[in-house]
Amino acid sequence: MKDTRRDCEVQTAKIVAGFVHDQHPDWLQSYLEGKKDTTTAYESLLRLLRRFAYRRGFVQRTPSRLKEKLSDLIGVRDEFATTFNKSIGSYDANLVYNTDETGIYFDAPP
Repeated sequence: MKDTRRDCEVQTAKIVAGFVHDQHPDWLQSYLEGKKDTTTAYESLLRLLRRFAYRRGFVQRTPSRLKEKLSDLIGVRDEFATTFNKSIGSYDANLVYNTDETGIYFDAPP
């Protein structure tokens, strides 16, 4: 699956079901024998493959018009860097604290 995704090819449950049909017919036959009918068996197989793909981190993304253009994102990043550098650039490095994950309590006694 990873090789197929790496090559930017679409990977759907139906394509993987075809792969299972071609490469592992014995397993597929034993899986289908435990189902009520062929329609139920096929839907069950697709559901199994979708859950497997989701557990392994493979999700199907659909194109959206809400996606930002890369040039717009670079412009926003550069604008933020300029604004940030103007406001923080005048301080020495030893006066700037990284409080991303560290809480600072000013009123707490030592």
